[in-house]
Amino acid sequence: MSNKVSIIITRFTDFDRDGKELADSWGIRVCDDYDASYDNLKFASLDDLLSTTDAELVEIARNINERAAAIIDFARESKEGIEIGDRWVTWAEIDASTTPAA
Repeated sequence: MSNKVSIIITRFTDFDRDGKELADSWGIRVCDDYDASYDNLKFASLDDLLSTTDAELVEIARNINERAAAIIDFARESKEGIEIGDRWVTWAEIDASTTPAA
């Protein structure tokens, strides 16, 4: 059974009751074909978010809440990769991004 897991880099915009934009925050959505969760408070800026490695982003996504952890754990246990942003990333690539370059 296919169940694509995705981590989506997201800009959240706050609005007042008149529809005026107040502030942006940066975060991620983690979702699969059955569930979704998000964290819009994790990153101070887009640059902060984009500077994270794939492994860091997966761990951040996993720690959002129990629903997000279940989504990430399913992907790892089924040995399927994860779509991060607009690209497919295998677990070998994710695990390699935790190893600092020599």
